[in-house]
Amino acid sequence: MAIDKQAIVDAVTFGQGTIANSYIPKGALYHYADNLQRPYDPEKAKQMLADAGVSNLTLTYLLRAGDEVDEQTAVLIQQQLAKAGITANLQKVDPSQEWDMTVNGDYDISVNYWTNDILDPDQKTTFVLGHDSNNNYMTNYKSDAVKDLVAKARQELDPAKRAQMYFDLQKMAKEDVNWIDLYYSPYINVARKNVENFYQNPLGRFFLEDTVKNQ
Repeated sequence: MAIDKQAIVDAVTFGQGTIANSYIPKGALYHYADNLQRPYDPEKAKQMLADAGVSNLTLTYLLRAGDEVDEQTAVLIQQQLAKAGITANLQKVDPSQEWDMTVNGDYDISVNYWTNDILDPDQKTTFVLGHDSNNNYMTNYKSDAVKDLVAKARQELDPAKRAQMYFDLQKMAKEDVNWIDLYYSPYINVARKNVENFYQNPLGRFFLEDTVKNQ
């Protein structure tokens, strides 16, 4: 409620991205389109903090120095949190140091991203909700009920039952606020009209073996 995702989409992706509502991206297998989407309401966020007995909340926002997207996002979120009465102190560090600090849990806020390169949701679900060794993608999120359902969904053979399991996992994670989904961003490339057969795979890599530049 304290973060205006649409403002971030408009500024950072120039409106090309879409607001995210799940760790499983839109268009991927078992994406739950009706997952909870909390509206931007800084006053309500401020009231919820007050109701919880929290005041003068100050957080350290870890970001990668020199990463334009990371820095732009950080400034926007910092400004938005301030409207909810939250102070976010930006800590710029070298990308390699940022990774080590994130792995060690030495942060309050950090923004990261990933590419969805495998159709089946088990890999990403396990990585972010049911994996102890990486602290669930460095979020330190823990839920025995979620972890148990992750394991059951991996083994379920009935497509309908399995789909419902992943829908439930997305709802449970959202309810627990395991993290805050910001946006889904497409890959954008520009080519002249005389360039043909330029392709990019889901990981963002492109191959030029079949690319032709006509006269």
